[in-house]
Amino acid sequence: GSFEIVPSLLRLFAEGQQGLWYESKPEYLYQDAAGTTAVTAGGDPVGNNDDRSPNDNDATQSVSAARPLYQTDGSLHWLAFDGVDDRLGPVTYASPVAQPCTLAIAMNRKDTSSSVVIATGISSSNRHQISLNVNNRLGAFSGDRGMDSTYFLPVGKHVITVKFNGANS
Repeated sequence: GSFEIVPSLLRLFAEGQQGLWYESKPEYLYQDAAGTTAVTAGGDPVGNNDDRSPNDNDATQSVSAARPLYQTDGSLHWLAFDGVDDRLGPVTYASPVAQPCTLAIAMNRKDTSSSVVIATGISSSNRHQISLNVNNRLGAFSGDRGMDSTYFLPVGKHVITVKFNGANS
């Protein structure tokens, strides 16, 4: 049978929880940081990815040369980053992200020569981060404390989830 994923995910924010939710589909993407020029085709630059949560934490990029490109095969949608200077964000919060909190990333790793970082927080000493570098070191950091592993993440589809729950997770 079919199911609707949106109501289930929106429950994450039902009690006013801070957070964000991005999807790489054209209806949530804009070519400019202001969100006025829609992404319509593969190869279009992405300067704004609308936050689907009720928190309005859009990820933006004001520098044209640093925008990832929207890609699609007709059914799947993704953002292609150049591995040099392409970035979306920063998403900033007025106050630190309290624990417990969960950070997750879903990705389709095309090769093992690029790194992935998803982070939240207002400074390097006050952040939560998941990272996977080109040496396949998976890391999770809370503030200046972290965990590194030599976990190998092969090419393919993956979901990485880390729950931070303590002063120094």
